[in-house]
Amino acid sequence: ASWPSFSEAFQKRCHAAFVRSAFTTSQLQREVQGVLATLATDVQEEVLTRQGYRLDLAGKRRGVEFALEVDGPSHYHEGTQQPNASTLLKRRQLRHFGTRLVVVPYWEWDAQNREEERRAYLERLLSHMQP
Repeated sequence: ASWPSFSEAFQKRCHAAFVRSAFTTSQLQREVQGVLATLATDVQEEVLTRQGYRLDLAGKRRGVEFALEVDGPSHYHEGTQQPNASTLLKRRQLRHFGTRLVVVPYWEWDAQNREEERRAYLERLLSHMQP
């Protein structure tokens, strides 16, 4: 059995509410953006996708567009390094829509103490992107 479809008007109201969701830019995200800006071009923050998701950061590297999510503690189950359901769903849907997604977990970023280490860390993550 298939699920009944929602009316177009209701779908539009849901999308509008999703897009209007409040967001904040964390200090962690600002730190990552500062280093990312030295490695990529066209770096933008809080980019809204056509589907209504907000990307922490987006940019280009060697002509390849990518999104970068800076995942602080609220993206994980308390006391673990396991992403919560909303974080997993967002990642899955972004990848489904063709987004080249790079994820920076807060504990990995925090383990890089110096600017050079953070730059090398992001270089490694970006080098694993598929063109």
